[in-house]
Amino acid sequence: MIELITIAIMLTLNGLACNGIYLATRPGMALEFVDKWAMANAGRFYNAICGCITCMASIWSLPFWLVSHNPIYYVGYIFALAAVNTAFYNTFFDEQ
Repeated sequence: MIELITIAIMLTLNGLACNGIYLATRPGMALEFVDKWAMANAGRFYNAICGCITCMASIWSLPFWLVSHNPIYYVGYIFALAAVNTAFYNTFFDEQ
């Protein structure tokens, strides 16, 4: 069973990674080409790859799946990561 502290550390690191990917794929940034490629080729998975900071939790939470192998934890982790991603972005990066 995964300890709560491990889940909290993974959520924090995973949330920071998602925000970094999201910001790096915005127009004018270093990985803008990934955003353009995903928009053209990924179809409905575009938001989960790099188009929506909240939606990115669905795909970018896979490292947790590799550690936990528990579907109940994994579903809860996706929802928690979506909240963490949105909270980090709104707190630190949103300019509105």
